[in-house]
Amino acid sequence: MIVSLLSILLLLSTSQVPAGRLDLDSVLRNVSNGAVGTYFSWTFSPNGKWIVGGSSPVTVTDNAGKTIHPSGVFIWDAKTGKFLKRLGDHDASVDFLAFSANSQRLVSAHIGRVQSKDPKPSIIQVWDLRRAKLKKKFGIQGSAKRPRVTADGKFLVWLDKEKSLSVWNLDKGKRLWQVEDTGLNNFDISPDGKQAVGPYLQYENIDVNGKPRRRVVGRGIKAWNLSDGEELWQIASDERNLGSMQLFFLPDGKQFIGLVGGSDKKPGTLIRFNAADGSREEQISLQNLGSIGTVGISADGNRLGVKAFMGKSLTMWSLKDGKQLLHLTATFPNDYGTIAFSPDLNRVGGYVPGIKIKTYEVIGPGILPLRR
Repeated sequence: MIVSLLSILLLLSTSQVPAGRLDLDSVLRNVSNGAVGTYFSWTFSPNGKWIVGGSSPVTVTDNAGKTIHPSGVFIWDAKTGKFLKRLGDHDASVDFLAFSANSQRLVSAHIGRVQSKDPKPSIIQVWDLRRAKLKKKFGIQGSAKRPRVTADGKFLVWLDKEKSLSVWNLDKGKRLWQVEDTGLNNFDISPDGKQAVGPYLQYENIDVNGKPRRRVVGRGIKAWNLSDGEELWQIASDERNLGSMQLFFLPDGKQFIGLVGGSDKKPGTLIRFNAADGSREEQISLQNLGSIGTVGISADGNRLGVKAFMGKSLTMWSLKDGKQLLHLTATFPNDYGTIAFSPDLNRVGGYVPGIKIKTYEVIGPGILPLRR
């Protein structure tokens, strides 16, 4: 009996995976690489070890018949590009990926398409990377605009197409609170997971020559307490660029920045705000900042990287003085597609120029250095 007890204890102890490690040896029901078409999302783990891609489903029809390959979540080594593991399937395309700060939890989601009125609910999946297992799966009706996950990996912050802001408990799959009619087009959350901020526009309906129109009657920036949805502060502004401004917290959580894209005739704009009350602290111009797509901020808070929305350029600036550090432009037919920046902003991974796409195979991400 004593021997049996010791054997059980030994098995229990060896089955535990040390924190911060990815269990690459666990046996999954679906270990096939599968066939993938397009990756709609990429992300680096905060520890810099892995890059994760979320794919779309693919149906292949040939002489052997029809084969359906579901969308999935894939992991590669972030430095070597070596394929490590397929975590599992998704019900639909994986549009969103986010790690917890300790790299032990991964959240993947199908968040729908606002413009196509996707009838399917958004599907949220929570993965325990210490054991490479699916921990939770649940649905949310409707689609979202740039959701966020708190650093502890426990809560999902959701902005739907009706501009209602809500927070969800990821362990239970339950909504904690919701604030409707926020007027937000985008938002970000603080590194400590306590605050959400976003630029808002308030409208009123008017009649112009017998036709219904909307008129802006208020604009500014608001902040909410993520624990209960209470408004923390509100700053009114006459800044006409607020409708297109995107906000991002800096790593120390004391400030957030607002980015407004420029054009061939004028530079882009970066504005620093105090996170405590929303007051404006500094404004600088960013030469060659055009449309704003994927944004990365280095973990030390010193550098900013932006991949253009339309994909042709990737630029980096110093956050201390706005000096341009790097400007890369892809030439036709190459492009920067869906990408992610590494936490140190020294690499970019995903669809980058030079990748040879092989249809119906697991396509490893291209990883390019960004430091000279």
